[in-house]
Amino acid sequence: PATQQRPVLDVQETIREVHKFGATGFTGAQAKNHQASEYERITGRTQKRHKIPTKILVGMRKKAMDREEKQLKEIRESGVVSHHSAQGKTKKKRREEEPTTRPGAVNGVFGSNKSRNKGDRRKMTSNSFGPAPDVGFLVKGMLKVKQPR
Repeated sequence: PATQQRPVLDVQETIREVHKFGATGFTGAQAKNHQASEYERITGRTQKRHKIPTKILVGMRKKAMDREEKQLKEIRESGVVSHHSAQGKTKKKRREEEPTTRPGAVNGVFGSNKSRNKGDRRKMTSNSFGPAPDVGFLVKGMLKVKQPR
């Protein structure tokens, strides 16, 4: 008959199918990321991460640090300027920035000079309440602005 219906194409489904077909060529991290995103799309939850024994994880991290160190050494020796070269000079460790403790204070695990006991988290600073306004002043959380005359 003259009223034959054409198959209706769902654009989103078509895009998903094309992407799925293209994903068959993914390898390594790209394939894992795609698989995780598909799982999340279908279930609405993120995939659980596989647990790795601590000894293996420590070894993996040590190897990664060695690789990174070797790469930085090669970059330094070759004289190439990269984003790594300026990074090491500006960063400081947190312990170096902390002021020295008062004389007679006990350091370490048994000491009472831990950051949780210093009261740093309870200090009332202007940064605690957001940026300072350029005009007017805050009263009970409300910005009061005077009209220009």
